[in-house]
Amino acid sequence: MRTIEMEIEIHPELESCLPAPSDQQLEQLRESLRTDGMISGVIPCSIAELPGKHFILDGHTRYREAISLGIVPIIDTDGLQFFETVAQAVQWICKFQAARRNLTSEQYNLLLGRFYKAVKNDVGANQHTSGRVDQIEPPSSTAEKVAAEFDVSPSKVKRSSSKVDKLESLGLDAAVMDGSVKNASVSVLTKIEKAIAAEPKRKDEIIQEAIEAAKANKGRLQAPKQAVDPEHEFEDDEPDDPAAEPAIAEFSETITTLIHRARREWDPESVAQLKKNLLDAFKTPLREMPPIIPATVA
Repeated sequence: MRTIEMEIEIHPELESCLPAPSDQQLEQLRESLRTDGMISGVIPCSIAELPGKHFILDGHTRYREAISLGIVPIIDTDGLQFFETVAQAVQWICKFQAARRNLTSEQYNLLLGRFYKAVKNDVGANQHTSGRVDQIEPPSSTAEKVAAEFDVSPSKVKRSSSKVDKLESLGLDAAVMDGSVKNASVSVLTKIEKAIAAEPKRKDEIIQEAIEAAKANKGRLQAPKQAVDPEHEFEDDEPDDPAAEPAIAEFSETITTLIHRARREWDPESVAQLKKNLLDAFKTPLREMPPIIPATVA
């Protein structure tokens, strides 16, 4: 690993694709830096549409903490990556981060959605540059390619992209990436949007209340009280319209993926707890339903 000092910047769009470390992980990193210095260098990248600059591709937290401790950051120039556009760099980060095992389901979905949106943005940029519309693939083809790359269905890719739009418009994407929000249904996000539309001046307050409530509820986002119609107070969170529900095949795919992951990565006790939670879920009203994922692996 060749390391030299290099002027480097943090691009906010790239950093927003990185899950934030926990307090414990942050303290462990600081202790390691104090004791051993910076062992792993920061990976830089160069982006053609932003000439003359280098940006951090991987190692944002190490870079910041090293500086705060008075340690000169090490830049791994052997790992320098080159991209034509910011969208391509976003794709690299999302794909790299999505392979991590300790992501929450919402973090994974957000990375998947951002990857898809970045691919579409990159396609649009190429279209604008070349002017050749016949080279541009339709959205369905893009979704299918992304789905194959992530081993999921095209419909899941599109749903993740739509949810990213909602999370970003509400400013909740950062709360997902730092782990404060681990479960955010589309119906709850829609109710939060309605609450803000009714009281736009309270937007920041409503969002902060939602985040604090999620922290107190094991990361599960809930609709604001003012967003609940008294006449429908005891209805389920999800709409009754079958057309609005995910297809049975998609639901089955999600459960199957979860079970395969549990068998592959979890200890036997956690797998047994998952089975019990799944059985109990069918006997419990939606509003009282506890988290499906065992606390030992959540």
